[in-house]
Amino acid sequence: MLPVFFWLMLSARSSLAPVEYYRIFYEPIESFSSWITVDRSDRSKDIFLARYRLPLKGRGAVLLPVAPYLSAAGTNVVYLPVHVDIPAQRTITFVLDGAEKGTLAINGERKGFFDLQGVSGYVEVRVSFAAGVYSLLFSIEKRRADLPLLLIADQPVTLASRGFTKNFSVTAFLSVREFTGGALHERLWTNRCIPAPDDSERSASLWREVFGEKSADARSFDEKTAPLLALLKRSTGDRERATLLKAGFTDEMLAWWRERLSWKEVCRDVHQP
Repeated sequence: MLPVFFWLMLSARSSLAPVEYYRIFYEPIESFSSWITVDRSDRSKDIFLARYRLPLKGRGAVLLPVAPYLSAAGTNVVYLPVHVDIPAQRTITFVLDGAEKGTLAINGERKGFFDLQGVSGYVEVRVSFAAGVYSLLFSIEKRRADLPLLLIADQPVTLASRGFTKNFSVTAFLSVREFTGGALHERLWTNRCIPAPDDSERSASLWREVFGEKSADARSFDEKTAPLLALLKRSTGDRERATLLKAGFTDEMLAWWRERLSWKEVCRDVHQP
């Protein structure tokens, strides 16, 4: 039998409160859609949603479709470029997750340096733009092990396909933010764990069906009242897929979840209270 993380242990310390995010996997899709819109300014929640390929629909935050690439100079530096078209003066807060150390340049000018120094956290970048087209380039000298590189904006952003404005005005402030309970979240991520609440036999039973010997594929249920985790497991079904797409999921997200839930040994760690 595979080991399970239980809330009674995980919530024993208040600093681990964000582990409650995982409870949503055991709620129906309507509860999930409502939960997304709560605490819209919570950057840790935005990161959790983005890491786990969950929609940001209704939050205002946007996951930017950036494509990291390695330095051609043979170093280990990873570049993360994004071009944005700013029609009028505005301030945008970006969140960079998965990076440990690096710099930011805007339109070729270096604007800041960041170093998490081992802190489980993320980089917050607040940029005030005048109207124009801007090229933001994150040069990442060190990545966080096993975590994807994600760039989130706190509002919709128009991406640009052309260069950048030569005469521009921009200010940027970089800061490191600690992700509360971040070390635990990273361990859960690395070990592919979705903890089940200890106070619910229904949730524990579902966890065993999805990750244990039984299969949720064979389970008969109403897709509107079924737990989110079961819907993700069965997302190849027409009704389940339609329900998830309506909630903001994409086919790419669903394919990612099917791969992640296909592993037999999902949770390889035991929490030490």
